[in-house]
Amino acid sequence: MMFKYLRERLAAARFYSLYLRSPSVIKKWQDASVRNVVRHAGRNVPMWRMILEERGLNIDSIQGVDDLRLLPIINKGSFMGKEYAFYTDNSRNLPTETHMTSGSTGRPFTFLPSDKMLFDKYYNNFGRFRFLTWKKRSLFSLPEIRSARIRVTPEIAESRLFIHVSEFLQDPNSTIAKINAFKPEVIESCPSVLIRLAQVALQDPSHAPRVPYAVTVGEMLARSARKLIENSLHCELYDRYGTEEFGTVGLECDQHNGYHIHPESVVVEVVNAAGKRVREGEEGRIVITSLLNYNMPFIRYDIGDCGTMTTERCACGLSTPRVWIVGRYAGLLHFNGRDFHRMEFETKLKRFGSSIIQYQVVKTGPRTLAVRIVPASGFDPSSMQRIEEEMRGVVGVGVEIQVEKVAHIAQMPSGKSQTIVDESVVT
Repeated sequence: MMFKYLRERLAAARFYSLYLRSPSVIKKWQDASVRNVVRHAGRNVPMWRMILEERGLNIDSIQGVDDLRLLPIINKGSFMGKEYAFYTDNSRNLPTETHMTSGSTGRPFTFLPSDKMLFDKYYNNFGRFRFLTWKKRSLFSLPEIRSARIRVTPEIAESRLFIHVSEFLQDPNSTIAKINAFKPEVIESCPSVLIRLAQVALQDPSHAPRVPYAVTVGEMLARSARKLIENSLHCELYDRYGTEEFGTVGLECDQHNGYHIHPESVVVEVVNAAGKRVREGEEGRIVITSLLNYNMPFIRYDIGDCGTMTTERCACGLSTPRVWIVGRYAGLLHFNGRDFHRMEFETKLKRFGSSIIQYQVVKTGPRTLAVRIVPASGFDPSSMQRIEEEMRGVVGVGVEIQVEKVAHIAQMPSGKSQTIVDESVVT
């Protein structure tokens, strides 16, 4: 019994310390993990058995990360409308707890997480609060970290304060009172919610929460929004990159310069439209492989984001790859007989990152486009004119463009705000 316990603790130590190791050690671990996941999928998951056969491959054709290129890229559509048994492990009884994606792409779907996500209390906390271990906190203390979470999905624990997004939006001051009474070490939510919380706190700075750390996830975080949240809540903010399907994919270090990929959990690729890996630093689609999900394997899964990646060693000392998210591929607005992708708007508006806290691009009519801006301190009338000119460069003539200053951007039930909206569609 003691031998089994020590063996399990040693395996856990290796798993949770992998991100601190050298690139060669990480590569060896990931190669072995990819082999195991693909072999399992090919043997026990009909969908992957069919994919391998269609490609003229077998379960031993994929020997590591580099061989993933032999497999096709999949997405939500690969699962939706299919029988559950087609894309899940048929070799054993599976957990009954399923999760659902947020639907931010307009296509939510139900999936089966990994056993690690479902049953390992250290794993999920390590993903969310890994930065605290860099501040000399023990891995085993992370489940006891006092945190306030403003989200949709409840989390019940003595050390957690859960506040539903709808409750916060209805009465922000009550939320602030609860946070102050709970005295959390970390506050978690999407940027839209913490921006709103910061704005409310600024109305009465004497009652503003004083939280050492904030963690944001689920939306793009502008520089000005980070500054607003940190100054208002008196915290250091760590932005987290994650998805419902994979949990935490990457997390900022104290340099706040890209997300450090969690190498024990995922392999991240950046690919072009043809599905081939781009050169380091080039922009492309983000494709993720789970190294842990044997229940419903996600292998080369396109989550709809685009970004860049580097393997260059970070100033913090870590050698794990870092990724920067540029935006999402989903989202189209139609003007003048053609579709305009959200990235066309987002690329232009990113140039105003220091003077805009948040924005939303809205088609309000067949020939009208509204750009709603939550301004930062550096925003001035000339900024409005320049934004209009940038939008004109995207949609061209014949479209009326209105740049509007607003106090905050409307939020969905999840707490997130959409950056691209078509209000001209009657449902």
